[in-house]
Amino acid sequence: MACSFTAPCFTLMQLRRQIQSMTIEDRKRQQADMKGTGEYDIKETPKLIRESLIQLDAEMEQLSDTENYQMAEFCCPDYAKGDKFRLMFLRSECFNVKLAAIRMKKYWDAKVYHFGSSKAFRELTLDDLDKDDLLAVEMGGLQILPKKDAAGRGLLYWNRTRFLDKPGQNKRMGRYAFYLIHAALEDESIQKHGVIQIFVLNKFIRDIQRILIVHCLNALPIRFVAVHKFKQGPNQLRHTIEQLLHLFPADLRIRQAVHEVGMIDDEDLAPYGFSLSMLPPEIG
Repeated sequence: MACSFTAPCFTLMQLRRQIQSMTIEDRKRQQADMKGTGEYDIKETPKLIRESLIQLDAEMEQLSDTENYQMAEFCCPDYAKGDKFRLMFLRSECFNVKLAAIRMKKYWDAKVYHFGSSKAFRELTLDDLDKDDLLAVEMGGLQILPKKDAAGRGLLYWNRTRFLDKPGQNKRMGRYAFYLIHAALEDESIQKHGVIQIFVLNKFIRDIQRILIVHCLNALPIRFVAVHKFKQGPNQLRHTIEQLLHLFPADLRIRQAVHEVGMIDDEDLAPYGFSLSMLPPEIG
């Protein structure tokens, strides 16, 4: 699907105004998140975890339209009600129980959308991906890079040119994103510290970008801390940047940096806690 130049955007001017309106304390938190100097300062005591899980159940009962969540409780209670699974949602929202409940509701809705009810209500495995899904895995358009940044955060890499361009690609990449993020979440440090998104800016495909960004940001139990976008030239794809900004929540819009491929080196990236050698060859 071609990019629509009448599609909603969040302009760079609007972004500048948002940044200018930040308090000094907000700016300090923004810089700490961008540079990885912030700490996961939640002390996960057994008491906090136990009480938060109880509160999470209570919050779920207050939400409406939770048919998919209720079906998950019925079909796979050991998984859907397991402490390990629900704790991921609490960590992704820094133990804000209300937000964790909303995310978990969206998680089951998105999982049913991508996998259907026959596969949604169980723990994901590689067998739940079809041959085209697996081809998308091999192409590497969406991947968790082998190394973490200096703060222990995962690096989630996106490159549209590596996506499989076949009918059904929206759900295919959505299924793969679900599997990939769940695999990454086996690492408890990623649950706590979150991930950094690394974008290669190229052709914008609204449907697939919306599914990947919105479902990953709003539904999967993972915390996205900052975004780094790599463009191919000084004036490339300004409109694409603004369309992507429209899809991000306000707190993540201000935690983004744009770099020009070929004009950056390790010294430029060092303040952010990663290096070119950690990135795929089209960037590094």
